[in-house]
Amino acid sequence: MMRSQSALAQQLTILVATLICIVFTGVCGVQHLQRAGNAHMDLFESLWYVIVTFSTVGYGDVVPDIWPSRLFMIFTIVAALMLLPVQFEKLAYTWTERQKSGGTYSSHRAQTEKHVIVCATALQAEAIIDFLNEFYAHPKLQNARC
Repeated sequence: MMRSQSALAQQLTILVATLICIVFTGVCGVQHLQRAGNAHMDLFESLWYVIVTFSTVGYGDVVPDIWPSRLFMIFTIVAALMLLPVQFEKLAYTWTERQKSGGTYSSHRAQTEKHVIVCATALQAEAIIDFLNEFYAHPKLQNARC
């Protein structure tokens, strides 16, 4: 099992989770608020409405008939328009930085290039020494320390 993900995978996971949360909140909110209206929506109809609304198609076959549901969707759309572009920007920035730095680090690269580059925002000798000790530690020695 892989302990850590790449920065690109983390940003993609955050983007997908944000999108799922916005859609889930929209579906549940519209479905709940529509209980007070004449046109009751089940979860599938609410999901259809939210997906069609977010994709800007707007068929009009399923619509909320009371103002709280419509107002809730307006706020949900505004939240999506505020959150999703930020997540896309972070994903694009991470991908661009990854391309600038030469891509991923592979085992073939580790065998041919025998050096380590340590990048830090604050230069602290103790942190670098701890990192290098941990980085160059032999696996047999790691179990003996516990």
